[in-house]
Amino acid sequence: MLYLERVECDWPLRMQLQAGSRVPIHATASGKLLIAQMSERNRKALLGSIQRQKFTGNTLVGLDEMEAECRKIRANDLSINKEEYHLGLIGVAVPVRRSDGTVIAALSIHAPSFRMSVETALSYVPLLKASSAKIVSELGL
Repeated sequence: MLYLERVECDWPLRMQLQAGSRVPIHATASGKLLIAQMSERNRKALLGSIQRQKFTGNTLVGLDEMEAECRKIRANDLSINKEEYHLGLIGVAVPVRRSDGTVIAALSIHAPSFRMSVETALSYVPLLKASSAKIVSELGL
């Protein structure tokens, strides 16, 4: 998973990843969201070709559990990372869709779990979706 752009907070304790950073696609909210949008054939090919490392006890690595997570992501139109890449780090991601419905990117927030709960992160979903729509509009997509 490649981060194209990042806006960092100025809190002293944070997960600092610069634009251009790469993280494992199967263990982040944004990555799982993008995987969920793939056709079943492409999703299975991707998941079969990458090393699905278990970073924490919460990391999903089994193909069946990944497929179940993808169904949930598509149904809810959002993805949640519950400390799957790093213990103590949560995140929520929403799709960035072109006017034809094709997902071209993800927009997400993440924070240390002691500072933001999953429930609080979910409360930002309407703002994330509005921001996603604004990005698409401004890019003329």
